[in-house]
Amino acid sequence: MDFLPLLLIGLVAGFLSGLLGIGGGLVFTPILFYLFTSNGIETPVSFTIATSLFCIILVSASSTYKHIKQKNFNLNESIFVALFGVLGTTIGKQITTSGYYSEPVFSAVFMMILLYTAYSFLVKQDGNSASGKSQELPIKAKDGFMVGGLGGFVAALAGVGGGIIMVPFLNLRYHKPFHQTVSITSFAIMIISLAAVFQFALSDVAVSTLSPYSLGYVDFGAAFPLALGGMITANYGAKLSTKLNRVLLKRLFAIMAILEAIRLASEFIVN
Repeated sequence: MDFLPLLLIGLVAGFLSGLLGIGGGLVFTPILFYLFTSNGIETPVSFTIATSLFCIILVSASSTYKHIKQKNFNLNESIFVALFGVLGTTIGKQITTSGYYSEPVFSAVFMMILLYTAYSFLVKQDGNSASGKSQELPIKAKDGFMVGGLGGFVAALAGVGGGIIMVPFLNLRYHKPFHQTVSITSFAIMIISLAAVFQFALSDVAVSTLSPYSLGYVDFGAAFPLALGGMITANYGAKLSTKLNRVLLKRLFAIMAILEAIRLASEFIVN
């Protein structure tokens, strides 16, 4: 795939990242998985996850910067989630690069993550009730271990940054306003993805990939146009997240997840 199509995809992913706090992985991962598998790359799952997470670092950094400028940022809570997320990526990376984590297993894991997200936002009770009586809960160290650890683990397994797990968890369990949830997860995703990419880049890989610009499992040539597009639009998504109706954002998040799950399932059945 040429530079321009990847750039356009990155523009869409970046906007969704800033708007929904997902790091862009819901778009980056399936696109990269298609590219690596269709070009016959060995171990396409590891390349997909590592390269997607590299894109997510840059996009999440751009989104986080915007939230900081808007004074919609809690450093202490974000750090608790992010640091324990690093531990989760270490465990997940060991599974991802093992011989047991095949393409069908990866597809099944990714589809389950997508469907869980849709369920969280369409079926579960809202973390901030209409009456406004739900009390917002603080994120402490033990909470960061649970939320961040799970998010980091999922990031290393699916290349989605972990926001797909952390966003509904923070909103529904800790009753965080959606725009505040997005700011916490954007920062956590940046740190989690950075830790995961570092580990994937240091892996000893003796196979060719899509471009000559790669290190370990990270293909920088494929990642750069995606990340560039994402950085351009992430700020706009973050700005809009504070203005749109919260229920509308949650439904958008859920619908997007369902569509991705259906697309992956259809490709798996055809192949």
